[in-house]
Amino acid sequence: MGEEIDVIDPAGKAVRAYSGNVLLGGEAASWRLPFALNDPAGRWRIRITAVVTGQTQTGAIEVAAR
Repeated sequence: MGEEIDVIDPAGKAVRAYSGNVLLGGEAASWRLPFALNDPAGRWRIRITAVVTGQTQTGAIEVAAR
């Protein structure tokens, strides 16, 4: 099965360079989020959508100003 990952910046825009798909082969998966030094500080959201069911989970992280 696969999951679609959308990374959304503090302004509410999806950042395609950080978004993508991941295939799941077990109970856990990892996803690297390589923030750039010039990315805006603030609350970033990560939305994961199960491709098969359409169910979503959303989480957030705070990115501090450099």
